[in-house]
Amino acid sequence: MANVIFKNITKTFDDVTAVEDFSLEVKDKEFLVLLGPSGCGKTTTMRIVAGLEQANSGKVLIDNNDVTGLAPKERDIAMVFQSYALYPHMTVFQNIEYPLKIKNIPKEKRRDQVNKTVQKVQLEGLLKRLPKQLSGGQQQRVALARAIIRNPKVFLMDEPLSNLDAKLRVEMRAKLKNLQNELGITTIYVTHDQVEAMTLADRVVIMNNAKISQVSSPKEIYNNPKNLFVAGFVGSPPMNFMQGEIKNNKFFNNYISEDNIQISDRNSVILGVRPEDINVAQEGNIKGEVYSFELTGDSTYVTVKLGDDLIIAKTESDYKTSIGSPIALSLNKNKIYFFDTKSENRIIG
Repeated sequence: MANVIFKNITKTFDDVTAVEDFSLEVKDKEFLVLLGPSGCGKTTTMRIVAGLEQANSGKVLIDNNDVTGLAPKERDIAMVFQSYALYPHMTVFQNIEYPLKIKNIPKEKRRDQVNKTVQKVQLEGLLKRLPKQLSGGQQQRVALARAIIRNPKVFLMDEPLSNLDAKLRVEMRAKLKNLQNELGITTIYVTHDQVEAMTLADRVVIMNNAKISQVSSPKEIYNNPKNLFVAGFVGSPPMNFMQGEIKNNKFFNNYISEDNIQISDRNSVILGVRPEDINVAQEGNIKGEVYSFELTGDSTYVTVKLGDDLIIAKTESDYKTSIGSPIALSLNKNKIYFFDTKSENRIIG
């Protein structure tokens, strides 16, 4: 199909920078996810690829061809929107065939292609219905089918599952990943939902304040965050952070003391540890008080008060406790992260 190359893309709206010096290559057939909080620049980046926004500087290449100045219809892309953007007066069949109709493809050929496409998204039997007669999941599949039938070089998807309920989102994630793998079409997918990003992506681009914070596989981003923002943004519940200092290979603050830290002395440093890497154990060297606890089915999340700080630990679902009870914790030393207080970059020992 095609690769997509961003070369030093910058986009401003008046005095607000939406995207700053964005450079990246999306590989042929790759499923790339742009992930970040609202306002970080991910949707603007996608709109620049689509030709719906023009960058102030930089270039976009699709299949190694410069498309920076081309209109959207000349870029050989297909978009799937959060709102589905179906034509309400057209049937499912008419919605799906429309991209072929405007290309003056013969009626018989259009019918054959629609019939083949609906099989990929399980829409057989619904071709005569109007959008208002469909469920949210069915409408999303119609939007997908309309994109697929164009056989574009690139799929662009902007929060396509955000209007679906939780069960449908799970089903559609599996369908999307399967379809993209089957069709082999390069896909750029925008979301603020980290579960979607981690389950769908070959690579994830974490964006914050108009810039790229990290680009890696989902596993690498989770296990090796480059900075404090990525560490805190990816993971649910998020990583716990505690400020302290390191002296003579020992991290300490008012509540925690950890030996054998292979990092040079620092007067101020941030320790990070994920809830699943905090052990609830009687022999733990960290003493606190249960602030709250939450059973989620297969596990229990315990919020622990350490002085003025709160941290979350993950433990077994049958863990028994009560608010105000004393609790002892220990950290998995192989899963502790340290971040510079000023730059917020990760410190590698």
